[in-house]
Amino acid sequence: MKNGVVKHIEEILQDYPRLPAYIQERREELLTPYYPGRDENVGGGKIEFKYDESTANRAIDLVTDRELKGLEKTRQAIAYCLERADDETIAVIHELYFKAQPKPSLQAVSMRLNISRPVVGRKRQLFF
Repeated sequence: MKNGVVKHIEEILQDYPRLPAYIQERREELLTPYYPGRDENVGGGKIEFKYDESTANRAIDLVTDRELKGLEKTRQAIAYCLERADDETIAVIHELYFKAQPKPSLQAVSMRLNISRPVVGRKRQLFF
């Protein structure tokens, strides 16, 4: 696997614990859009019998937003891989990427989990 692909996967895994917050933030951005410079109070009010399409537009935005779809797809893909992985692999990935502290070396993870260093490397590679 190329180094760029490995680095990209590592970055995605490091962001995985924060993905639900990113998804919620994006949904809120879509549901409450901000239009700078727009004043709704100009012109004396709104038309009385006009159909308001803002709710339908927001629902369409939620369904069609590429960024939101990408975040949800990433979360689902990682969750799927974690479901299919064995307990040791999950422990290795958790130690390497899901903790808030700086990324430890494979040797440190192998000592912490009481697994040999080559096994830690293989489990990480298989997960990728």
